[in-house]
Amino acid sequence: NMASALFNMGSYTKCVNAADEFLKRFPNDRDLFLIKATSLSKQGNSQKAIEVYKQILSLDPANDFVAMTYIALEYEKLQEFDKAQEYADRAKSVYPNYSLLVYLMEKLEYERFTLSGKKIINFIKDYYLFYNESDKVLEAISEFLNKGEAYTIGDIINWLKR
Repeated sequence: NMASALFNMGSYTKCVNAADEFLKRFPNDRDLFLIKATSLSKQGNSQKAIEVYKQILSLDPANDFVAMTYIALEYEKLQEFDKAQEYADRAKSVYPNYSLLVYLMEKLEYERFTLSGKKIINFIKDYYLFYNESDKVLEAISEFLNKGEAYTIGDIINWLKR
């Protein structure tokens, strides 16, 4: 349909408008709601996307694990991790092996329970071009992590210079 074509072309605003027009004639069309919500998400409008995903969920509140997962993803983008976890848990109770949900659950676990200092260390290890692990660097990492959340930008700079 036209909404799908507009979505595939990356015309998300026009896609949302087209979906709204079609929804007037087909008010319970899950696919139209889904394409509208996804378009809103692609535009960075997570709050409106959540509203539309919730409309999808209202069509089948007990079983639509896809809508639950996408609501959780939008809340994760907004860094509302408790709400994200709530919807992810609901989706997991319906279909625990949904691959996107499995990925999201791992990401939420990391976001909710990993200290920011550890996140910085992981980022540096993964992306810092000149990272070279040595006894000296491991000692610096240990000192840094022992500070918990009390580290400073200076600590990071000093750690990178080792």
